[in-house]
Order: sequence, then structure tokens, then C-alpha cells
Amino acid sequence: MDLCMMSSKLAYENAKFVVTGHSLGGALAILFPTVHEEEEVLQRLLGVYTFGQPRIRGQPRVGYLSLVYCNDLVPRLPYDNNTFLYKH
Repeated sequence: MDLCMMSSKLAYENAKFVVTGHSLGGALAILFPTVHEEEEVLQRLLGVYTFGQPRIRGQPRVGYLSLVYCNDLVPRLPYDNNTFLYKH
């Protein structure tokens, strides 16, 4: 690890962070703690806040808050549809 990285890590060793995103970025924000494997980073994560993200498969590893406008179609994608015999 170079000197610059070490000094910034020591200076901000108690730093916490929040992951947020809108629409597709919100789906990626939800996936971040699910696929991230570095436990030190996950311990610093305060939460995930999304705005109008499409549904994702599986359950997130951390608490999250998703805000959705009632007429927004994207958060309902992929939608449950008997025609295509698909259930999310």
C-alpha cells in the first residue's frame, strides 16, 4: 500500500458511508453490499437509500430504504405477468 493510501486510511479510520442511487443506479446500490466481500467496508456501511429502482432478486445483507413515486413504472419491473408466465 502506498504512503498516500495509508495516511488517508489512518486519517479516516472511523469514517462511515451511505450508498445511494436512482433507477438502475438504485438497483446497483442494493447489490453493492450483497456482492461485496470486504468485511471492513461492510462494517462502515450505514445503509442503502434508493429512489425508484427496479426490483432485484434476493435479499440485501443490510437495511435499506427505497422511495418510490406511486405512478413510476420502473420499480415494478420486471412485472408479474400471466401472459408471459412470469412471477417475480
